[in-house]
Amino acid sequence: MHNKKTLLSRAGRLGLNQIEATGLHAQVPATEPASLTARNALERMCAAERHRRWMHVNGIIDSRDDIVRSFASHRLTKIPIRGYLSGAWRTMCEVILLWEQLDRPLIRMQSVLELAAGFRRFTCHLACTVPDRATCTDIQRDSVEFLRDQPGVEPFSSALNTEKFICPPQYELNFVLSLFILLPIERCGARLKHLYRRLKPAGLLISAGHSENAAKQEGVTFGHRGRHFIHSGEFPQLGADDHGATIATEKSVALQVDCAPGCKPLLHEQLAFRARQKAVVESA
Repeated sequence: MHNKKTLLSRAGRLGLNQIEATGLHAQVPATEPASLTARNALERMCAAERHRRWMHVNGIIDSRDDIVRSFASHRLTKIPIRGYLSGAWRTMCEVILLWEQLDRPLIRMQSVLELAAGFRRFTCHLACTVPDRATCTDIQRDSVEFLRDQPGVEPFSSALNTEKFICPPQYELNFVLSLFILLPIERCGARLKHLYRRLKPAGLLISAGHSENAAKQEGVTFGHRGRHFIHSGEFPQLGADDHGATIATEKSVALQVDCAPGCKPLLHEQLAFRARQKAVVESA
């Protein structure tokens, strides 16, 4: 049996013989399920094995994405790339159910902003749901460049410093799936205030956070301010105090919402996303 390097090398030398090249690339995932080179080639060649065929989303994945690397290295993940894409698909289903619960169907939203979009893992699903009505942003320049290749969304660069974060006009929905999970909670209030100002009348601001109930079950304790922060050095462009894992109580989150006068709390659901993350919903 040929190894991955040999198969990819042969496929690259085949030139215009796409049928044979597709066949060689299709053999790689059997022994190297995390090979993005082979998987991306199958997506670009519109092969029968491509994920886009059954997910109906852009299946090209950037190798710089930390999330896909975590899937590839996890000991329980047997098909990492499929898990990477289908996990975001599950999140989209959870998001749609949440908005239905609020009687504000996502498909009717005319303008949506996604913060901290990363390398479009969730964005590709959002683009299919509200095509040409979604805007996305991230602080990573490489991420924004990659997002520009995603049809149906308009990307722009943001900044960690709220004063330097220039956001385009108002939106009917501002959605923050991961940012407030990673930032120290004291840095979230100013960003919430800024996002609230970018909501249209009766617009919604929805953010995810680590569930304090799930955290308590694993022995996490909260200080008198109702928060717990785990430092991380995962992103070199961020300081150790700017990035990690934040877990906060509902009362502590409410204090941050108070930083945005006029923002009305609508929902605080403990297990909304991925069976371990809560949803916090405010309205203008």
